[in-house]
Amino acid sequence: MAARGKYDKENIAMLIAKLWGGITDDQFDLLKEHLEIKKYKKNEIIYKNEGTPEFMS
Repeated sequence: MAARGKYDKENIAMLIAKLWGGITDDQFDLLKEHLEIKKYKKNEIIYKNEGTPEFMS
């Protein structure tokens, strides 16, 4: 099981920045500002074909 607090915005933004090969401080701040962390239960439907996804632009 993951340690509590391991998946906060700061840590996730750092992981994303590493995947992108590094970003500027301004870009990092912008990423943290727009990053959303959501938790889903096992087998929970997060998207239906009939629906329109939100926040996926």
